[in-house]
Amino acid sequence: MVTISRAEYESPKAERDELNQKLDWLLKRALLNRKKLYGVSSERLEEELMG
Repeated sequence: MVTISRAEYESPKAERDELNQKLDWLLKRALLNRKKLYGVSSERLEEELMG
């Protein structure tokens, strides 16, 4: 039987949680950048609203 301390048990969980938060942030940034790059331009949107 192998025993580990609570710190050894919880350390990978904390690291996984931190990595998941970073991944979520990166995915949101990638989606925002894609919208900026391929989305409707602000000038075009203004023209549609005024016309």
